[in-house]
Amino acid sequence: MQLYNSKIFSNEKALVRLSLGIILLYFLPYLIYGENSRLQIMDNLDSNLIWVQLILNEGLLFPSPNTNIEQVFNGLPASAVYPYYDISLIPFHFLGIYWGYIFNKILMSLMGFWGMFFLLKKHLLKDHQVPLLYTGPALLYALLPFWSFMGSVSLLPALLYAYYNLFNGDVNWRNWVILSIYALYSSLVLTGIFVLVLLGLLFVFDAGINKKLRLTFGFGLLYLSLCYLLSHYPLLYAFFGEGGFISHRIEFYFPPHGWKFALVKSLKLFFFGKFHAYSIQPLISLPILGLFLFQKFRKQVGLKYFILLLILGLTSLLHGFKDSYTLSPFITDFTAIVPIQLHRFIFLHPVLWYVLLAMAMPFLYHNLKKGKELSLLIISLQLIILFCFHGFVRFADKPTYREFIDKACFEEIKKMIDKPLDSYRVISVGMLPSSSQFNGFYTLDGYFPNYPLSYKHEFQRIIAEELEKDTLIKNLFYGWGSTAYGFSAERRDDFLNNHPPPIQKLAFDFEAFKQMGGEYILSTAMINPDEHPDISLLGIASGIYWNIHVYQVK
Repeated sequence: MQLYNSKIFSNEKALVRLSLGIILLYFLPYLIYGENSRLQIMDNLDSNLIWVQLILNEGLLFPSPNTNIEQVFNGLPASAVYPYYDISLIPFHFLGIYWGYIFNKILMSLMGFWGMFFLLKKHLLKDHQVPLLYTGPALLYALLPFWSFMGSVSLLPALLYAYYNLFNGDVNWRNWVILSIYALYSSLVLTGIFVLVLLGLLFVFDAGINKKLRLTFGFGLLYLSLCYLLSHYPLLYAFFGEGGFISHRIEFYFPPHGWKFALVKSLKLFFFGKFHAYSIQPLISLPILGLFLFQKFRKQVGLKYFILLLILGLTSLLHGFKDSYTLSPFITDFTAIVPIQLHRFIFLHPVLWYVLLAMAMPFLYHNLKKGKELSLLIISLQLIILFCFHGFVRFADKPTYREFIDKACFEEIKKMIDKPLDSYRVISVGMLPSSSQFNGFYTLDGYFPNYPLSYKHEFQRIIAEELEKDTLIKNLFYGWGSTAYGFSAERRDDFLNNHPPPIQKLAFDFEAFKQMGGEYILSTAMINPDEHPDISLLGIASGIYWNIHVYQVK
């Protein structure tokens, strides 16, 4: 019997069970290896997860925006550390950082599967009730390496399913539950605002065409907006309330580039996706574009198909050209009035690509001579590709979670210094400060997307001379500045090397360091003692991964 004729591929319950089994298989290594698993470090362990840990260290699940987090930057408002009241914090609160993270990742995957499953079955493919055609894309979408631990992207199909229902006048309570969960489990600035904009335009366009208002749909948009006001209260308070401050973000500067660079950047995004919003679409883009060109030539391409592909193309161009000489002045003027980053439309790309794949599948399945085999082949190959993007594969050369935290090493440092942690401040050289923050150390350095400009200027006194030695770290700090790190020109942005060569000259302003409360430097590399009379080596702490030289400023 040929594989595509097997009963399993026409049996919805069997396909769902198989899909859920594959999802479990995907996450099984994280359950087996536990903290010895390899998690994403950049824009995850170095930032998002430590922000959660800093909030939990205060003993409050949802702290007041004015709560001062003393462990970083000599005191930073909670609204600048973690600006959301979202339900992703609950698993962290009860399970700890690692297991809370894995719980959220599994939950995101399952929500992604069921959301896409019902969106396709009940709406987009309701005229093509072949289980493989809607279960396959749902499984593929569920296995995308969604960034971090919130449902901003994974829950989008469920959100669209609810709005489809509301658009058709369905006021079932489940729709409102989905809207509530999405607002409490996603980021307004990453996806929420862009969903509201696009659906708001649909509401207006539909009203203009049909000369009537779909009030249920409009109320759904209003309800989601109100829920976001609740879940994003700390963020809104930081920008509009009494707790506001002048943010370091006003000094953001990204040098403009020419149209050739912008075009290449746009094409890369369109065909290969981007780190924070992976679609992993090189394979699936071929049948999607092929079908579009074929159907367009025959003048039969559907309007929905065309619109979704157009959105993908235009947002890719916006992402590539936003910092070009052509668009940069207009983008700057617009964001000065409306403080949103327009290129973040790319967070909608994953759901758009997999919806398009699902819309293309019926044509391939029913109309091509070997359509059934081709449909199954596309799903199977894409499934293999997604497993190749598994964290255990992508981060095979990176330290594990346990190694990155390395409690044994930092416990040795605590004993070496032998003072209360809140009585001194440290700075990290050649390593990410989140490692020491996870272990309770009070740091002058850190990674935060929004903090007072005054602190940036104060901190830059310490590293200013070092920045002048290297263009990379100079542009990174002055043009962006969210990573206020103890940069070394000799180490540059190499933060995971646990056996680096010695640093010959670390041109820190040690007097400025002391004025900010700094007392100890934690360095993965030995610092040449002959060039640094202001510091003395207290000792070397060794753990399961790190070998950290502890220097005291005299």
